[in-house]
Amino acid sequence: MSDAASDPANPAEDGKKGGGAKSLVVGLVLGLAGAAGGYFAATSGLLPGGAADEAPAPKAPADTAYVDIDPMIVSIARPGGIAQLRLNLSLEVDKAKAAEVAEMMPRLLDVLNSYLRALDTVDIGDASTLVRLRSQMLRRVQIVVGGDTVKDILIQEFVVN
Repeated sequence: MSDAASDPANPAEDGKKGGGAKSLVVGLVLGLAGAAGGYFAATSGLLPGGAADEAPAPKAPADTAYVDIDPMIVSIARPGGIAQLRLNLSLEVDKAKAAEVAEMMPRLLDVLNSYLRALDTVDIGDASTLVRLRSQMLRRVQIVVGGDTVKDILIQEFVVN
């Protein structure tokens, strides 16, 4: 009974055995925290050469203008009823052609409404919908306006109720 090393109830002995595991866990937690902090610093631009320095935001050329299309609400057929698509668009055009495109707005609205009204909720439900709709609408707008007057169509709101 005089041997303290062989006594399992001795708390001093238990602290020596668990010290390695505790320091391993503390080291792992500190390592993960350091890695997360380094990633954040590099990607947020706090460090030179991070992701924020590599990819500047694209800017529109100085000769570009945007013609807003009035917000549209279009009824779309779906099984068991009708859904509504709320859509807000802008057209990217040359500044010199912006007034010409704005004058064509009634015809553009007619073409877009006709196309969107013919859609089904199944057409809108898949993951590549916005890319496909954007290209289809852009093509129809370019046909109405003529040529490459409209460079792109920007979808600012796309909500199906």
